[in-house]
Amino acid sequence: MQDVRHGWRILFALGVIPSVLQLLLMHWLPESPRVMILRGQEDLARETYKRIYSKATPEIIELKLRVAKMYVEATTQMQRGMTFWGRCKRLWVHKPYRRAIITVSGLQMFGQLTGFNTLLYYSGTLFGLFGFSNGAAAGLIPAGINALFVVSVSYTRPRIVTNLQLIGMSIVDRVGRRRLALIGLPIMVVGMIWAIISVYFMTAPTDHLLVAGASYDRALAGSLIGAIAFFVVGYGISYSHLGWYQSEFLALEIRAMGSAIATTAVWISNLTVSVAFLTQLETLTPAGTYGLYLGFILSGYVFVYFCYPETSKQLLP
Repeated sequence: MQDVRHGWRILFALGVIPSVLQLLLMHWLPESPRVMILRGQEDLARETYKRIYSKATPEIIELKLRVAKMYVEATTQMQRGMTFWGRCKRLWVHKPYRRAIITVSGLQMFGQLTGFNTLLYYSGTLFGLFGFSNGAAAGLIPAGINALFVVSVSYTRPRIVTNLQLIGMSIVDRVGRRRLALIGLPIMVVGMIWAIISVYFMTAPTDHLLVAGASYDRALAGSLIGAIAFFVVGYGISYSHLGWYQSEFLALEIRAMGSAIATTAVWISNLTVSVAFLTQLETLTPAGTYGLYLGFILSGYVFVYFCYPETSKQLLP
């Protein structure tokens, strides 16, 4: 759309389609079973669980219902026994709560501080500066690679696609959350070091700055693309999905507030990195900017190694 008249308006207008579709589908969306339990509508909550888990046995449905009732009871007790500020204070005073929130928030923040999203947000600009005639099209490279390592197609019959699964979600229970992070982050480190070396020598003729209109060595630009691709592979099997398993770490009574804190942390980090990126390219140089991201990746590895426990039930002793 970059060369289409009013292309940006068309892109915004396209966003209406999923919004309207979601609004229409909301008509068939059942109320949360936990809300039904809170209202004393236990039978309706049971029926909703049967709709969600259509192949589950009655015993499993009853188990899920009991867990939901425990959640509602714990949350209600905490809300009635404390003021809002008292509950907020307890999140940080009570050690198990504090550790869980720091773990999920830290993982989300380090995932943004790697700089991955700057590749998506500014890919068109960056690849245009690298010398590609169509920077927007070349910018699809990191997004496409990430999608490749996010989406896999599984078959139950020949030539018939029956289910789409996330790669990370399909292997995470077998490999483990912690192990995937400890595998993916070193790949990101190698990719970022490779990118630093490539961009340093590529921008040497322009005082190590990216200059619009400058002609850069194609081989070095290709090397940089390869480095970015390698980096995205590591991100795709680790940070891209691991951070969103945050509810596993949070006790039932603080799950809502803890998830809100972690999600706020991820978007504040995203905003900070995105706003600062172009300025960093001019002040720190591209090599220096990637060096800063490398430092965050290494810090994230240390954080994961010491603070991120395994939660996969299949791997726990």
